Amino acid sequence: GRPAPWLLAGAYDVVLAADVIYPTAAEDASLGALPALFSTLHIAVSGRGLLVYVERSSKVTVALHAELRRRGEWECRRRSLGLRIWLYTLDRHRASARGAVSVAAAAARPIDEEACV
Repeated sequence: GRPAPWLLAGAYDVVLAADVIYPTAAEDASLGALPALFSTLHIAVSGRGLLVYVERSSKVTVALHAELRRRGEWECRRRSLGLRIWLYTLDRHRASARGAVSVAAAAARPIDEEACV
């Protein structure tokens, strides 16, 4: 199919690729790497960003997606590029224009393949 319009719209300030897994394939170690990824995202994505994520563990993917939803720091959209590869677009400007979303409200929304929040 054709890429979603939101994926192609405009340039990104930063593009990050993440393969969040340790060589031992220990899920707990991989989950432990997520705070560093979010710290990097918080610092690097001041406007629009694109995160390319390779899934090695569904548990890590669920944790990543849940944290993106919970934060509400960016307007976030997700799209699959096929087997175990995800694109997340992050837009801080649109999130600011939309206004703050409470953590409870963001967490209560269902996961959608198009929108993180």
